[in-house]
Amino acid sequence: MSSAGIGTSVKVSVSPDRMKAFILIKKSEQGENTPGINELLEELEKNGVVYGIKEDVLRKLAENPVYDQDVLIAEGLAPVHGENGRINFLIDINKEKKPVIMEDGSVNYRDLDYIVSAQKDQKICEVIPPTPGIDGINVMGSIIKAVSGKPARIVKGSNVYTSEDGLSFYSAINGQVKYENDKLSVFATYEVPADVDNSTGNINFVGSVFIRGNVLSGFTVEAGGDVEVFGVVEAATIKAGGNIILRRGMTGNNKGVLIAGGNIVARYIENSIVEAANDLKAEAIMHSDVKCGNRLELGGRKGLLVGGITR
Repeated sequence: MSSAGIGTSVKVSVSPDRMKAFILIKKSEQGENTPGINELLEELEKNGVVYGIKEDVLRKLAENPVYDQDVLIAEGLAPVHGENGRINFLIDINKEKKPVIMEDGSVNYRDLDYIVSAQKDQKICEVIPPTPGIDGINVMGSIIKAVSGKPARIVKGSNVYTSEDGLSFYSAINGQVKYENDKLSVFATYEVPADVDNSTGNINFVGSVFIRGNVLSGFTVEAGGDVEVFGVVEAATIKAGGNIILRRGMTGNNKGVLIAGGNIVARYIENSIVEAANDLKAEAIMHSDVKCGNRLELGGRKGLLVGGITR
């Protein structure tokens, strides 16, 4: 506390974080002498307060002093910490595999639609750079360092290219988008490790599809590229922009459909509708509606064609 003329005293206090300073004018019983602006400034300087001084408040205190009350007289500038960089995906990278509730209340487990696909040259994501921090300063004039944001981490994987500034990521092919362990890749093929059933739902993919198991009745597989099935196809629908290859065959039960923009190759085809833009090759075709744009080849030991319609 210091004296400021006869009858008054001035006390300056600073908050623990040094971001605010207060001034207290005490009035004694001896007189009414009040401190002027210069005396108040001198007191602030003695206490090390040099930044953020509210000059309008100083003037008012000099003209009409407020006694026995802490008055905010200076305020520091808080630092502004930078924001971390982030990745803005332009496609739904985390599709949930959840069934659709129909209008009648039933649950559709077939149209799960959880494969994340991209077309060639489609922009997948944008990288938003971090922002720098802006330093602050306290009432004592000391700099308070701000923390700058950290860049978002993303690694360019297979079949992905970037813009010149490295902030936009594009797909180099039609394929499945995967973002795992900060690595972004696009794969030309989508592999189903087991059967196409309620656990997978219908498959709709821009590239090629490999199915290690069977395709169960009632399900649909559509691919922009090839479809290869290692198991048996039941009364399902398979449509491919390229070739359809059935390592075993198809038992269609008069509901199965195969449509290919290229060739269809199978060991056997039973009770199905089959359409190949190019060649159809099989060991046995039984009771099926068959149409091919080029050649029908029956191979193997028997080379069997029984019933149905062949065009």
